[in-house]
Amino acid sequence: MDRMRMKDLENDLSVYVSEWMDARWQHWNFIHTSIHRDRRTGIYRLKQGERLLDYLNSIMGNIEDHLGMEKGQRLIPSNFSSVSQFAKFLQNFTQFLRDNYHLVETNFKGEQTDFIVVDIANMVNEIIEMSNRCLDVILNDDNVPIPYQQVKKCLYESDIKEFVNLINSIIKSVPYLIHKEKFNEGYFHSFFHVALTLIGMRPLSEVVTSDGRIDMVLDCPKTVFIMEFKYSPNDKDLSKVALEQIKSKKYHLPYIIQQKPIVGIGFSFVEGTREITNFTDEALYQPELNLDNRVL
Repeated sequence: MDRMRMKDLENDLSVYVSEWMDARWQHWNFIHTSIHRDRRTGIYRLKQGERLLDYLNSIMGNIEDHLGMEKGQRLIPSNFSSVSQFAKFLQNFTQFLRDNYHLVETNFKGEQTDFIVVDIANMVNEIIEMSNRCLDVILNDDNVPIPYQQVKKCLYESDIKEFVNLINSIIKSVPYLIHKEKFNEGYFHSFFHVALTLIGMRPLSEVVTSDGRIDMVLDCPKTVFIMEFKYSPNDKDLSKVALEQIKSKKYHLPYIIQQKPIVGIGFSFVEGTREITNFTDEALYQPELNLDNRVL
């Protein structure tokens, strides 16, 4: 990206974040102050109430410290030295929100959900939407060849079959003689991670949960994909086994915070063809809770 385009990007991000803060900070600060003031009769009465308040305090502290700007200041360089540093903050902040969202989720009770919980959930969702929008602008497609943009397009439209076809075509473009290492699950996992990163996506690999490690999470604008890879040296289809692992270990639960569809995909690779031979996908979650009106 040339210097002029980088300056335009920095300015666009500063304007967007400043307007985003102006529209929310005063209201959120009022909510935070009220919850903290009445904590003994309010939030402390909820499940894990003290930890939930700590979560809220951390959210507000991060927003104030990293996104707050005085008049005349710019997000970059006043708060962050570069666009990449800002992007890294957003990724880390979003991961923190996701990792601790169970404190909110455990207090959902449908129409009986406490307003404190709804307010915090609303806050978290809006932060994640802002983060995703900024990262999508930063990681744009301008320098990605058109054929590879199709890979992203397929995921954004949940066209898994065509996504697999395109990934296989990329795998097949690697000459046989270049393959020095023995094929295994790690080989294909690494290939997926590198390929998706190079086209401007943000795959998360080996994500630790309370029940194990998720091979890959891909958070797209409209859908979260939970992926599990299985390699078979004897050409056996293990895609259903991979999907069942996702379901049995409930890998999708930390991502309900996004309030958008979550899809699990099990991929099966085999020795003979050295490609994805089968996949099995299933919807794991469809949003039901409307955080503004409690329940749809």
